[in-house]
Amino acid sequence: MVLSAGALLGSSISVIGAPPVQAYPSGPDENKFVKDVHSHMQIYGDTRVESLSDSDLVGEGWWTCRNLAIGVRPQQEGIDPLIAQYAVIDLCPNRRPMG
Repeated sequence: MVLSAGALLGSSISVIGAPPVQAYPSGPDENKFVKDVHSHMQIYGDTRVESLSDSDLVGEGWWTCRNLAIGVRPQQEGIDPLIAQYAVIDLCPNRRPMG
């Protein structure tokens, strides 16, 4: 019985120590959005959002669309204008906020 508890504890520790799984954009609109943001950063040497992962970029892009749909400007939420610009172009339906 003691050996079984130790084996279970050991197996749960190995799961806890596993690295987190990285989420990636999955839809064509999300992939275009990420590509456009990265292209802008390369062309203009813009490094403002380079520390964000692709999934964080997409999350902020969708957050921008959601907020615009309810009348909240991206600047009010601290969303970088670069993210907001490409979110409206690539993610928000019909190039307008969701709603």
